[in-house]
Amino acid sequence: MIVITGATGFIGRYLADSMVHDGIDVLAVGRSKKGEEFCKKNGIPFAQVDITKREDFRKLPTSGVEAVVHLAALLAELSPCVDDLLRVNTLGTYNVLEYCRATGVKKFIHTTSHKEVMGWWAPEYLPIDETAPEVFSGPESPYVISKIAAKRFVEFYAAEHGLQGIVLRLTGVKGYGEILGSLGSDGSYSPSAFEMFVQRAIRGEPIEIWGRHTARRDHVYVKDVVACILRALESKKAAGLYNVASGVGVTIEDEVKAIVEVFSPSGNPSRVVYRPDIVDHTKSWVYEIGKAKRELGWAPRYSYKDMLVDYKSESQSGKYRHFHFVREEDRPVFW
Repeated sequence: MIVITGATGFIGRYLADSMVHDGIDVLAVGRSKKGEEFCKKNGIPFAQVDITKREDFRKLPTSGVEAVVHLAALLAELSPCVDDLLRVNTLGTYNVLEYCRATGVKKFIHTTSHKEVMGWWAPEYLPIDETAPEVFSGPESPYVISKIAAKRFVEFYAAEHGLQGIVLRLTGVKGYGEILGSLGSDGSYSPSAFEMFVQRAIRGEPIEIWGRHTARRDHVYVKDVVACILRALESKKAAGLYNVASGVGVTIEDEVKAIVEVFSPSGNPSRVVYRPDIVDHTKSWVYEIGKAKRELGWAPRYSYKDMLVDYKSESQSGKYRHFHFVREEDRPVFW
């Protein structure tokens, strides 16, 4: 059996659904009631567990678990509270590792954020490899610190308790069901630039590109991330940190042109309007993925355009939409 924490989150839903579809024995773990409904609807075994509560781990099997995929985390965008970030991301990870130690689980796959090497400014060099120094700067530093501390616990349990600890550093994960915009305290939703671009493309409206648009960003599709996790589960020797990215940087101009091609009506494509007079603060990030290719036998399959095509298909099915909207009218038009 494979236990997946955070299974009702964005990546977790794709992973749990894919594994059950492939006949893998899975137990999805999460706190979301709507996530539990998703699991039941799709035949995914589910346990309601809060990883910050040690007593909740009594609900999990005490034997027969081959590995834990730890996806549960609190995003900086959802809570600026340092206490919450440390309780969920750091102590929550420690609790899951303790469960593994106590029950004899031999493999632990942990996901972390590329923000730990990004900081508030652009990285010093590209592409960014696994040896890049951690950066503590900017308003998201408490989140970054909570994730770095969690990673350190994984390293400790690997060294002291013989756990096969694998840390996957995810960068720019894209896919239908991801929270891209911001949530208001009243449940309202403010869409991201990507979502607004897609909405304008669907309506055939002009899309503005600001600044020099020279920054290149690395986006990886959620289904490629799922494939990498599955490779990590299969590996007998993998250990330590791996970048999980596309390894390719695309500019805002590249992104917008692909969005127009995929989402605009064929007879009324959106016109791209260039605004070099408006300052664009977008910074570049591109990641080196050679280690994941060599040691996990994994490589991304989806180009940026391929991602959008599949994204559109998934959005039309509605299967993986996220559960954080309170008001129906705030849901983006293509969902």
